[in-house]
Amino acid sequence: MMRTVLLLSCLLPGAVLCAQPYTQALWPVDTVRNITYGWDTTYLGGIDTLKLDLFRPVGDGNTHRPVLVAVHGGAWVGGTRQDLWSICHAAAQRGYVAATISYRLRHHVPQNVSISLGVDPCVYLPDSAELLRALYRAQQDLKGAIRFLKGRSAQDSTNACTVFLYGESAGAITSLTAAFLDEAGERPAACGALPAVPDPNLLLGGCHVTGLPLTAAQRSRPDLGPVDGDLMLNGTDARVAGIAAMYGALPIMALAEDWMQGPDTPAVFLYHQPCDAIVPNGTAPLLRDLSAYCAGGTWWSMHYPWSAGSAVLAQVLGSKLLASIQDAAVCNAVLGQFPFSFNCINVAQNGSFHYVNQAAVVVDSVFKAFSPVIVATEALPCGTTAIADSHPSARALLFPNPTVDALTVVLPDGIRAAQARLCDATGRVLRSVRMQGGRNMIDVTGLGNGAYILMFEDAPLPTEQVIVAR
Repeated sequence: MMRTVLLLSCLLPGAVLCAQPYTQALWPVDTVRNITYGWDTTYLGGIDTLKLDLFRPVGDGNTHRPVLVAVHGGAWVGGTRQDLWSICHAAAQRGYVAATISYRLRHHVPQNVSISLGVDPCVYLPDSAELLRALYRAQQDLKGAIRFLKGRSAQDSTNACTVFLYGESAGAITSLTAAFLDEAGERPAACGALPAVPDPNLLLGGCHVTGLPLTAAQRSRPDLGPVDGDLMLNGTDARVAGIAAMYGALPIMALAEDWMQGPDTPAVFLYHQPCDAIVPNGTAPLLRDLSAYCAGGTWWSMHYPWSAGSAVLAQVLGSKLLASIQDAAVCNAVLGQFPFSFNCINVAQNGSFHYVNQAAVVVDSVFKAFSPVIVATEALPCGTTAIADSHPSARALLFPNPTVDALTVVLPDGIRAAQARLCDATGRVLRSVRMQGGRNMIDVTGLGNGAYILMFEDAPLPTEQVIVAR
């Protein structure tokens, strides 16, 4: 059932009509692609360069545009930011500045070890910790992207207090988690330091080897850090005004720990097909129904984390719920064909019921639902909100950068010491220096031309890019 909020008056700078603002495609769009918003550590200990594509309206005359950040799906192992170019273009046409982001993907998976003769106990199962850790890294990156975009609000003519998220599937789960996982006490235990994963090249009982070797460092599972991450600590926060979650969910612990309560809880738009076989609409493990219909409930879904889908979230959100669309049209049509029609063939033929049916209508509904939230937020004072004390906005001073032979690093006030690592793009440590307050030097002789990453292991400082140019 959908709840509609009516807007009685409006004002959109540069527009001729009076209607719900930011709902009609009025403007040409300028696109800037491959903008780097940060770097962070992959699940194997390498370095991932995180990028976004930016879409901005042209000629709208608005200096306080809302922002839409789009997060693609793909089960945290696939998908690309290009998947959501269309939603970002549609948002920019309506007066938003929109960005579609890449984020860290992949986790330790069962494919590292193959099954011999169907002996399931030999397999390293993708336990709930691995998916929760992948989700946690993704939401840290999303928060960094939000802070990055807020930090350039003057450049993009945006209002840092009217930021919205749009996510599909894993992107919707990531968006909801980034918005509601905002206190240190809510951090899942799985995201702390865990024992290393088994070596996929060990002969375990009846299992045989097909995967590549993993080093001890690659198999380690270190503490993943604070809920806010450490990207783009620029004096802004990662709060958002609203979320559109397309067939998404939250980890079940969000209900028990009451993640969704508080004065800063954003408004939420939910969409789900009730028979979704990948992200359950109710309370169930992720991928449960796909496993049941297509694989007889096999091992590969038994240890996936439990989740609370849209039908459950709609009951919890109360006044913060903008709309909950339970689109049963395709489900009912398939069920009505003949008894027991929910089988693997029908699930596969219907995209696992894991998509937006009548997408243009639903997307239009999203922008209409966000419109009154934007208007209400614009009427409130909006200043730059300081981030948590544990994440200072100060950065290390680097010079010269680009450099030829040596890089000088000055730690900011309040940071007495830090272990700095200079890495290449694969995460290989090339230099490791213990730094003290004042000037420190990193010798870069012998390094080839190119971009390198400077990371601080034990100090709350953002990762920096270092250019070596000879």
